Amino acid sequence: MRKIKYNFTCKAVTLFFLLFSSLYTAKAQENTDNLKLLEPQKISPPSSVLYLNIGSLGTYTSATLNYEHLLWKPTKGVFKSYYANFDVGVFAVIDLISSVNEGLTSTVGIVGLTGNRNGHFEVGMGVSTLFDSQGEVYPVPDVTLGYRYQRESGFMFRTGLGFIQGLYLSFGTSF
Repeated sequence: MRKIKYNFTCKAVTLFFLLFSSLYTAKAQENTDNLKLLEPQKISPPSSVLYLNIGSLGTYTSATLNYEHLLWKPTKGVFKSYYANFDVGVFAVIDLISSVNEGLTSTVGIVGLTGNRNGHFEVGMGVSTLFDSQGEVYPVPDVTLGYRYQRESGFMFRTGLGFIQGLYLSFGTSF
């Protein structure tokens, strides 16, 4: 008799559990609107960015005005947006003998940004051309790795390490 009660009780509990869990699952699948609120919101990258960049690498220091324009927004891959980068500015190189070489700098390159929200890892590469005060022209590679905070429209901040810029800091706006 005891075995029959035990089997009946186990079957009743199992049946109740299966019935309750199937009702709960059906109700959870029915109302998914609340789950959408918990998903991170993706933003569209701005089509243009304008910023002032200041960088220093040992004896080299530069200040440039940069303009970036959105080239491509891929749907797959690590980088979520690619920008064409153009800048113009001034530089100074101080030798150990206290001589100063200064001039103008200009860069053309491409910048890739990761992430779908405001914070991005950025990778940039291009060619900087240095025009010094003695009339010499030096084309040099330009590579950057850094962090960028960029809203869809408005404030933009970036910092990182690059060659030829060195440690850099930038503030600007996206539109």
